[in-house]
Amino acid sequence: MKNNLKTLLTICLSSCTLVCPLGNLMSASFSTSTYNERHVAQQWSSTSIVSADEALVIDNLSALPSKEQREALNDFSGEQYANLIQPNQTASQTFIRRMYQPILNDSLGLQCGENCDEYRAWGAVGGGQSRLRNSHGAKGYRMDNFNITFGAQKPLNLNFLNSWLTVGIAGSYEKDHIHFKQNGHGKGNNWQGAIYYMWNNPHFYSFSGTILGADCVRVKRSIDVGNLTRKAKGKARVSEWTSFTELGLNLGYENFYVQPFARLEHASYRRHALSEHGAQSLNLHVRGKNISASVGYLGTHLSTNLPWWELHLNADAAWKYRFNLLQERFQAHFKNLGSQFRIKGVHQKTSGFEGSVNIAKTFYNCWQGYVEFSGEVWDRFSAWNLAGGVTVTW
Repeated sequence: MKNNLKTLLTICLSSCTLVCPLGNLMSASFSTSTYNERHVAQQWSSTSIVSADEALVIDNLSALPSKEQREALNDFSGEQYANLIQPNQTASQTFIRRMYQPILNDSLGLQCGENCDEYRAWGAVGGGQSRLRNSHGAKGYRMDNFNITFGAQKPLNLNFLNSWLTVGIAGSYEKDHIHFKQNGHGKGNNWQGAIYYMWNNPHFYSFSGTILGADCVRVKRSIDVGNLTRKAKGKARVSEWTSFTELGLNLGYENFYVQPFARLEHASYRRHALSEHGAQSLNLHVRGKNISASVGYLGTHLSTNLPWWELHLNADAAWKYRFNLLQERFQAHFKNLGSQFRIKGVHQKTSGFEGSVNIAKTFYNCWQGYVEFSGEVWDRFSAWNLAGGVTVTW
């Protein structure tokens, strides 16, 4: 009889770890070593358990060794959402480069003349890859992209200070495949539209424009807690407004042009709120946030004719400087658990470099085709892109 009572008491006590805590305060201690891990652990270490799934998650998490606990807490954090402004910046900078190519000849100090009655249409197709490397407490990604851009422009003779103006409109679409190092992947669609102009005279130029864009990334992330696996799905949306201005000199030496320049880009982003589904008690609700980012450039454009097949060479080199947004952050909470907490993305340094090489050829005085390779390198970020384009004049 005593043995039966002892067995029954043991069963009740072991079951109590799942049944008794519901609606009560449960306390647990988890191993943490980073900002993100600590903030997530606080939500689960002392909380009011209201569902069997939450109790199951804590039971599995508590049974893990320290290293696996930290890995699970990083899975919980949703840090993938803390690195999604960088792809928008990269897409916009690629778009600006595409707009600059068809307007290049107008920046070389060449007179508008009869060309003031001409129109130009242009298009380009390209693709590339970017990598965001890990920093302490946050993991990056690898992104493969395909982009297509198009536009039209017309030069106008102002008859003022021996100058002329070229105005244009352009559009861009980019398809992104993001492979997060923190258990997950995303598929993004980035749309942008722009108006731009170049004001020019034989000695200097000004190239400016405004971009409006929208990005939608469908994120799927895997959350592993020992033998327990959850699949969280969320749709991250970012709206963008970017303005840029470049000022440069036109220095010509026979068939060789050098254009030292300075450029400033300022972008305002709206990262919209999102709610995940598919992961039960581990679903996140991420708050919306307004974000601004400014980047400065100091560099030079080079342009010359090559001695073979009437080819034309253009090359760029520039130093880039981030004035802000060295690290993305967001606020989130588990849908039915705990309170709001903060998560940080990869921390980046302020300085980077970019460059490009472009080879173009004119056909029948009205068509121009080109191929271009471009890239940029930062302390924890790098990207490259290969593109081909065509410009037609009529």
